[in-house]
Amino acid sequence: MNLRFRAWALLLPLVALAAGCEKDADPATVATGSVALDLTHVVGTAPLAFDGTRYTKADGQTFQVTKFKYLLSNVQLLRADGTAYAAPESYYLVDAAKTATLHLVVPGVPLADYTGLRFVVGVDAARNTAGAQTGALDPNNDLYWDWTAGYVFLKMEGTSPQAPHPAAATEGGLRFHVGDNGTQRTITFAAAPLAVSATQAPTVHLRVNVLALFDNAGAPSKNIDFSKISDAMGGVSAPLVADNYAAGLFTLERVASN
Repeated sequence: MNLRFRAWALLLPLVALAAGCEKDADPATVATGSVALDLTHVVGTAPLAFDGTRYTKADGQTFQVTKFKYLLSNVQLLRADGTAYAAPESYYLVDAAKTATLHLVVPGVPLADYTGLRFVVGVDAARNTAGAQTGALDPNNDLYWDWTAGYVFLKMEGTSPQAPHPAAATEGGLRFHVGDNGTQRTITFAAAPLAVSATQAPTVHLRVNVLALFDNAGAPSKNIDFSKISDAMGGVSAPLVADNYAAGLFTLERVASN
């Protein structure tokens, strides 16, 4: 009896230690929710359409849109104390022509009251130079340059009568492919209250204005003249377009507590 008692007494601290470690390290006890982003694409005040609809820039030049798609990444939920929750592996493909890509869900968000939202248009430098990947970064999504082994962050294509074109044609092509490290742009919104709880999974509604690629109300000197710039495959014009959409592409419309 004495030996059994002594053995049990020696085991008790080990049992208690194991139980305590399991409780402290169990990630399943951390409650999380989700935040969604709903994207509505427009050109000025008109809905974006791919049916030959003609749009007008501030300088009177007109254009049609045949393709508009981009990558969003590195989503963060901001807190009032200056800290942020950075969602891991948050890479999203948005194709304005495909409804299924216009509702983005960020899972695993710790329950809390947040005051803002931040994300990157493009792909961070480390992943941009990591070669072909999967999911939103699959090269088959038409946002990958094989010759640079990097991603196209934003792609807009269309036509305009003001773009250079052969004499026999009435319109020239528009091709704005923004990529390369250095053209990532960070977008930040104040979005309080943004409460994630056991019963609330808020949706952030964003308006995405394609016209902002070419018209910069805050810096008119950066406006794009199609007769001078109509074909940008990276290169010197890409940062100019990126600066424009960083300034005005996204507008926060409202936050809905679902």
